[in-house]
Amino acid sequence: MMKRENYHYPGIDLLKPDVDDSRYEMELERHFIKDVLSDCGISTRAWWTETFRSVFRHKIWIEGVKDCVDAHRVRNLVEEVLKANVRIVVSGPKRSSFYAEMCKVRLAYGEGTDGESFLYLEIPRYCVKPFGLERVFGYKAFRNTTMHLPCAIGKNLAKKGPLLFDLAQMHHLFIGGGRRLGRHFCLHDIIMSLLFKKSPQELKFVLIEPANWSFGVYAPLADFFLATCRGMNSIISESGEAVSVLGILYEFMEKRFALLKHANARNIDEYNETIAGNRPGESGYMPRVVVVIDELEEFGTDRDTVETLVLRLIGVSHRVGIHLIITLRCSSFISGCIKANVPARIAFKCNRCGSLQLLFNERAVKLCGMDILFSNESDLVRARCAVVGKTEIEKVVSFIVRQKDFANPFILPDA
Repeated sequence: MMKRENYHYPGIDLLKPDVDDSRYEMELERHFIKDVLSDCGISTRAWWTETFRSVFRHKIWIEGVKDCVDAHRVRNLVEEVLKANVRIVVSGPKRSSFYAEMCKVRLAYGEGTDGESFLYLEIPRYCVKPFGLERVFGYKAFRNTTMHLPCAIGKNLAKKGPLLFDLAQMHHLFIGGGRRLGRHFCLHDIIMSLLFKKSPQELKFVLIEPANWSFGVYAPLADFFLATCRGMNSIISESGEAVSVLGILYEFMEKRFALLKHANARNIDEYNETIAGNRPGESGYMPRVVVVIDELEEFGTDRDTVETLVLRLIGVSHRVGIHLIITLRCSSFISGCIKANVPARIAFKCNRCGSLQLLFNERAVKLCGMDILFSNESDLVRARCAVVGKTEIEKVVSFIVRQKDFANPFILPDA
């Protein structure tokens, strides 16, 4: 087998460039707001605008405000006129009343050094454009990461950087939310992150999707990144096969623990350091295995069996390098024992019951679009999930498959 040093990792040039064409829309907003302020008899001295994916935030230096009473009058007047006309933009499309209700106006009087007044406006953008993985993978934090299983799935809205976490450190992950709200994009973001940073000698996937929707694009990686079972497809799409695979994984976990015990190692990192000098591709090296189970509730009558096998795996499997990622709808019930062993969760918009199950609070109810809440024990981070297209995934898969020297099927031993 070829050495890892000779493996060529995919580059971000394979991804669609993320172009932000907000300047034209921002200029339309400025002309519109100037017209509104002019109608109110307010003149402006300076203007500063901050652009976000979903809103424009304007800070405007205004003249003619004499005291706090006058400031209150101006604020009410601007808010009334702006909300009445926010659905019409100069030379632009119409806005719905939803945007008018979201428009926020705040006036700060006498905050400056010379007592000048600032007018703060926050106006939602007409079209909230999703951003792609090219921008997320371009961050220095992801390019230079030394994590075992780095996952960059979007943009941290608080720190204005990538939402980056180590799946190996979190052990396992839950992803929940309503239908068609981005759960599959999140899964593809995680898989693509790992394909960009790991070689076939370091990582294997077990992909299980009973709904048989979106994992087929990874089928060409069967001899590179997919762990398969004899007599089964590389992508598991039948509930009966899923039960068999999870049972085989449990036996595989037990065999790995026996190897760890023989080497007097506590976890996979110590074992690989002792046996293979932590060099992927060397004899005895253990690759990590990421098991992705999409739509847990789609297993139907086999769901209880699947949950029992999952519960047997998630307790200690991370010590031998087996990590689970499970997606489910917000309305699905989660066993308390499973929740206790999976503290890391990602929540898209969902109902109150689903939010309480995933995050133990109701904050996921107010999410919109591709916004997510990432929870790891006590931490709660709001972020926006990135979008990756099928064409981009196919380009990355084709790039990997062309390196035929690294093709080495990984067959899970029969139970």
